[in-house]
Amino acid sequence: MEDNTPVFKSPTEEIQYWKSKYQQKVQEFNDLEESFNDFQDSSRELEKEMEKDLERSEKRLSEVTSQYHKLKAESDATMEKSRRNAEDSGTMIHHLQDELEILKRTHRESQRIQQKLEHDNDTLERREREHASSITDLTDKVNKLLEDNAWLQTELDETRLKYQEVSQRTKEELKDLQMELDMKDRAREEKMRGAGLVTPDGQMVGSLQRSNSTLPLPSTPMGKSDLFPPSKSATTKNSLIMVNEMVQLVKDMESRLNAMKVEGPRTPRGYGSDSAMSTPIRV
Repeated sequence: MEDNTPVFKSPTEEIQYWKSKYQQKVQEFNDLEESFNDFQDSSRELEKEMEKDLERSEKRLSEVTSQYHKLKAESDATMEKSRRNAEDSGTMIHHLQDELEILKRTHRESQRIQQKLEHDNDTLERREREHASSITDLTDKVNKLLEDNAWLQTELDETRLKYQEVSQRTKEELKDLQMELDMKDRAREEKMRGAGLVTPDGQMVGSLQRSNSTLPLPSTPMGKSDLFPPSKSATTKNSLIMVNEMVQLVKDMESRLNAMKVEGPRTPRGYGSDSAMSTPIRV
């Protein structure tokens, strides 16, 4: 170590020098002491902070340790659950593989059934076309029968009107003939009563009741030919014959219509109208 002590010219200068050095060292000591005190104060504060940090760290360590044990337990539970899930998944995979095989077989069977159904569908479509053609033919026949039925219905209506006219006219003629017959009966009864052959109460006299009467009875009984004039009788007979013929004609036409209803093909649903056949015709 080099000696930096200066050379003094006098003892006073040396004293002044060492005095200044002393003061300098005292000042340095004071500064160091103050720094030391500050260091101690800061050390104590730092120690307190470190103690607090240590307490916090210990507390944090305790919490972390507790959380670690908790997480470890959860991890163990999760691993156990994962192991069970893996076992369950393996079992499920085996089941799914079995189901997949079953589904494959079912799919192949479904394809076979689908092919069969397509074949059956083609057959049904062909039959449907044949049936549609048959329905068209039947429709034409039904329309023809409906036309014939309408014509017969018209003819029947005309015949019924003629029959009603003839029937009404015949009834009127029968009424006139009945009135004429009543008048003839009353005239004949008046003649017999005037001749004394009939009593006032309408009974014949006693002498006419014996077989050997002086007034012979008519050899033939009085019939309708004696009661009706020839012209009226012929007219009535002709009218009755015409009425019977018309009634027979109406019955024949009704029989033909009924036969067409029973034996004719049924009208397919949606084709034509059977309103003309829905109600039986009565005279």
